[in-house]
Amino acid sequence: MCGIAGFIGNSKNPQLTYKLITSLLEESQIRGIDAAGYWGAEKGNGSIAYHKEPIKASELVKKNVWKDLSKIDFNLFLAHARGASSGVGPPADNKNNHPFTSSCRSIGLVHNGRIPDVEYDVLIKKYEVFSKCDSEILLRIFEAGGIGHTSEESTAVVDEDIDEITAQRLMGLRDIWSFIDRGHMAVAIGERVDEDVRRLFLFRNRFRSLWLADVRKELGQIFFCSTYEIWNAAFADSGLNRIFKNRIKMVELPTEELWTITFDGELDIKKYDICATGRSMWKPEGDIIKIVKQAPVTSVFTKLDDNEEVIYASKKEHANCFTEAEYDEDFLIGGGKPQQPHWTDPTDSKWRDVIKEDINLDEGLDNLKATCASVKYLVDDFYTIVEKKLKDGTMSLAVLQELLQSMEVVELDMEGTLRLIGD
Repeated sequence: MCGIAGFIGNSKNPQLTYKLITSLLEESQIRGIDAAGYWGAEKGNGSIAYHKEPIKASELVKKNVWKDLSKIDFNLFLAHARGASSGVGPPADNKNNHPFTSSCRSIGLVHNGRIPDVEYDVLIKKYEVFSKCDSEILLRIFEAGGIGHTSEESTAVVDEDIDEITAQRLMGLRDIWSFIDRGHMAVAIGERVDEDVRRLFLFRNRFRSLWLADVRKELGQIFFCSTYEIWNAAFADSGLNRIFKNRIKMVELPTEELWTITFDGELDIKKYDICATGRSMWKPEGDIIKIVKQAPVTSVFTKLDDNEEVIYASKKEHANCFTEAEYDEDFLIGGGKPQQPHWTDPTDSKWRDVIKEDINLDEGLDNLKATCASVKYLVDDFYTIVEKKLKDGTMSLAVLQELLQSMEVVELDMEGTLRLIGD
């Protein structure tokens, strides 16, 4: 389970917008503490800001790499607090964390949910990926919209006259919904179309929540976040509840419905129904669709190297990367080479894969028995902890529903594994 948040539109008060998005990211930590990150586009022909780290959101917002965002006037922004699922990319390898971006950094994506292995393992045979996180496949399908489709199919994706680029994006979104049936999804995709236009794509299915807050009157923007409770807490923490006396209008995004919000000086919302006309098992055909390598469309404000690892100012800073750290002021611009060395910490084994070679039959059976027992204990602990929280009122039924849906994904993965070993 992860927390996502963001906004679109020119702010009437950038400092208040910064305070609110900071509170939203911090409050989203309740849904994930394994990593945090952001992607945003500055208004006009300004820079793109992009960063992520395997630390809590509450730690990220204390760093200069976040504090310096207060000096930038964004009109499109995505933030993510990751709760990593087992087997879909360890957070210590930073490329597995959110957001995911196009190589030119003009597109950013954040995702709350899980794509089950039975679907993901087929999709990576068709789409090239950079990380081991299942969420990245959503971006690659979106980017590849139109590839493999006729021009008539692309332009007929909606019943209206639209430009070719928008048609390709909608085709990519349609492909996501065509290929992924069992996955849990609440997704936000931001695009810096050009120096004047920003676009935000939002959608979810029944397994995940996503809320929008209309603060056009107060700030000139539309915000989104994972839950109503996160918005209320962030609105109070940022002090905006004392500044804006009127009740903020909120809406939960309907399931199986795509919302596109375009900003070109004015905010324009379009809604598209997502209709399934029948499904069958999809098999990849043809060559794998490669990630398109392009130079950044504008300057990039980041502290990540070309492999998306954090550029630390010193080895000492990296050894203490889970505490507040000061960064030097020189940021990578336009995708250049890092000016500081990247240090690897040999003591960081929390997420390291341990591979045992030459395992014998008896040892293998013992490990199998121990692993199955461990899984059983985890399930028992899950039930005990959740039951206690429900009874003492510290967990809402909405959170329970999401936990149950996450367990359904685990169940589907196990079923898929049993099918594979049973063949």
